[in-house]
Amino acid sequence: MQFEKTMTIAGLKHISGYSEKAKRDYNIFALTVLEPEIPGGNVKVSLGMQAREMNCEEQVLAQLSEAQFPVEVTAFCELGRDSKA
Repeated sequence: MQFEKTMTIAGLKHISGYSEKAKRDYNIFALTVLEPEIPGGNVKVSLGMQAREMNCEEQVLAQLSEAQFPVEVTAFCELGRDSKA
């Protein structure tokens, strides 16, 4: 399932290395996204923004490599089998 979402991206990172356990190289690309705080449960007041990390595809790094952060973007997200974007 795909959906469109406007988001504020505060940063982007690429982590790479070699997994001894899996015996293979890995590359992880992730965005730090700012979202409004939303009160819920025992939280009665919640102000400002919260940071959340979200995996992304490698081409996002190239598209945002010269961006001035934070940056507003419209993203096309796809839910995985675990219902995570």
